Amino acid sequence: MAIVSGATHTSADLGLTIREDLSDVISMISPYDTPFFSMIGTVAATSTKHEWLRDSLATADSGGALEGDGFSGTAPTTPTRASNYSQILRKDFSVTGTNEAVTHAGMASQFSYQMMKALRELARNTEQALLCQDIASNADGDDTNARTMKGLYHQILDADVAVTADNFVFDVVATDGTGAPVDTGTAVALTEPYFNTLLQRMWEAGVAPDTVLASPAAKRDITAFSGSSIARFNVDKNELVKNVMRYESDFGTVDVMLERFGPVGGGATVVADTNEIAAIDGSNSAFAFERQHINKAILRPTVAERLPRSGDSERGMILHELTLQVGAIGAAGAWVNIAD
Repeated sequence: MAIVSGATHTSADLGLTIREDLSDVISMISPYDTPFFSMIGTVAATSTKHEWLRDSLATADSGGALEGDGFSGTAPTTPTRASNYSQILRKDFSVTGTNEAVTHAGMASQFSYQMMKALRELARNTEQALLCQDIASNADGDDTNARTMKGLYHQILDADVAVTADNFVFDVVATDGTGAPVDTGTAVALTEPYFNTLLQRMWEAGVAPDTVLASPAAKRDITAFSGSSIARFNVDKNELVKNVMRYESDFGTVDVMLERFGPVGGGATVVADTNEIAAIDGSNSAFAFERQHINKAILRPTVAERLPRSGDSERGMILHELTLQVGAIGAAGAWVNIAD
């Protein structure tokens, strides 16, 4: 059939009168799930240096007492203090007055959209800090050095180096090893014997590990364990953490969950304020811990504020200040140098 003479074609009006076909939905695949931050308990902090007490029972003694024997008291052990510094985590953003006034696809307000993004980014940063942050050289902070907390991995490592017999950092390459893990060589898989050795060591220290946070590579290794000790289930739809795998060990049942922001090996020299640790370059890690002993101590809760205007722009700031409290040495352990 012939084209009608003089008819207007769409190609002639592209960029002129035809409205662009722009979807009113913005796609974002960047992950922002934070299982560790969501699952651990919360306590109050009242100072930038947060302290708590650690204590332990005397060694078991099954000896009897003499009938009529006189009093022979022994001096009780005194609890020791542990501490961590609070860290301010913050996201700032600004939107010009014009940008807020114009119509955008996929959002009613550019300012509200940027605040939502900042909240998600702050959550990711906090998750990484809680797990991986090391204390800065100036722990108290000053006008050039930010005050930082010591994250879970470095608290475990400090205890491991100080008390090598406890050995709560399990280096799968050095087949356990002592102290700090090796930072050269070839990473290997997390095997079931290695997995259970750390759980046993923690149990013998008095801890009942109930949670494992694993990198994707470590999670695959755990899923591949032989036998019938693995079960999968979904927690209630209202919970923050879903798709949990349960492992029945000889030392109790542990819930195994994926963690995106845990430590990765950075070789002998690591980049500050990242999730790199001194371990084989590119290697993965996993944590085991008993939840009741791990808390985030909040000095300032999360606040999202619209600040006074600066010229022709709207400004926003989101921040909170917190630190990590690991109640007892041995309450957490880590497997490192796991192959990708």
